Amino acid sequence: MDLKALFDKIVHYVLKRYEGKVLAIIVFGSATRPRDFVWGLSDIDVLLVMKDKIDVSERSIEESMNSVKVSIVALEKSEVEEAAVAGSPLAHWIKRDSIVLHCSSEKVLNWLNSLNPRITSYTLEVFRRSSVVAYGIAADYFFQGNGRRVVHHLYHSLRHALRYRSARELNNIPVSNEEVYAAAEKLCGREVLKVFKELVGLRRGERVEIGVADRLLEEVSRVIGGIVELKFPRWIYVKYLLKNIGDPAIVSYEMEKNVVRVVAFLIAQRKRKYIRVVI
Repeated sequence: MDLKALFDKIVHYVLKRYEGKVLAIIVFGSATRPRDFVWGLSDIDVLLVMKDKIDVSERSIEESMNSVKVSIVALEKSEVEEAAVAGSPLAHWIKRDSIVLHCSSEKVLNWLNSLNPRITSYTLEVFRRSSVVAYGIAADYFFQGNGRRVVHHLYHSLRHALRYRSARELNNIPVSNEEVYAAAEKLCGREVLKVFKELVGLRRGERVEIGVADRLLEEVSRVIGGIVELKFPRWIYVKYLLKNIGDPAIVSYEMEKNVVRVVAFLIAQRKRKYIRVVI
C-alpha cells in the first residue's frame, strides 16, 4: 500500500468514527515528504480540527494501519489558533509541512491558509527539549540492543537540534532533510552535516549493527550540546557509569535548566533490585 492509499483509509476511518464533527483532516510531518518517509519506522501524524469540544479520550488516538503507526490528535479550532499565536511547532507544520486530506468547506480552508505562526521562545524550547528527549529514547534502545531504533531516534534528536539552531539564528525552520542539510552545513559545519547524513542513510536500511549505533551515540553526544546550548553528557561516560552500576532497564534524558540529566532505572549487580540513578 502506498501513502495515498493510506491517506484514503485514514479519511474513511476518521469520518466514520467522528460522524460529522470534523472540520479538517490534516497530515503533517514526514508522511507529506515521501523522500523522507521510511516504511517500518516513520509514523503518520494526523491533526483533526473539530467543530466542538470532544471527550478527552478522543483527543489523542493511536492506530495501526497496514503496519504503520497512525498518531491522531484532535483539537478545537480555537486551540489551533492559540497554537499559532504561541508559535507551537505544530502550527508551523500546518502552515509549511502538511496536506489537507479533508475539509468541510472553503471557509475552513481559507481559515487554515490564514494561520501565520511566528517563531517564539516557546518554539525554541519545544525543539530543544525534543532533541534531548529523543536522544534519551535512542540511549534506551541501545540497552535493548536495537541498533536501527537507536539510529532512528538519533536522527530525530539531531534534526530537532538543528531546527532549534536555525530557528534561533536564521528565523527559519528547515523542514525536509535537504533543508536540514543546508542548515547543518551553514550553522554547524561539515562534521555535523556528515553525522546527520549518515543517520539519514542508515535509518533506511533494514538493520544497524549495535556497534555502529554505539559510535553514533557518542558522535551525536559530542556535538549536540553546542547546537542546543546545553551541557550535554558524553555517551562514552554515561554508558561506562551505567554498565558499572547495574543492568539498565529504563533510560531517559531530561533538561534541568541548562544541563542535561540522565535518569536511569537499573537492576543492581549485587543486590539484584531496581535502583534509580541520576547522572
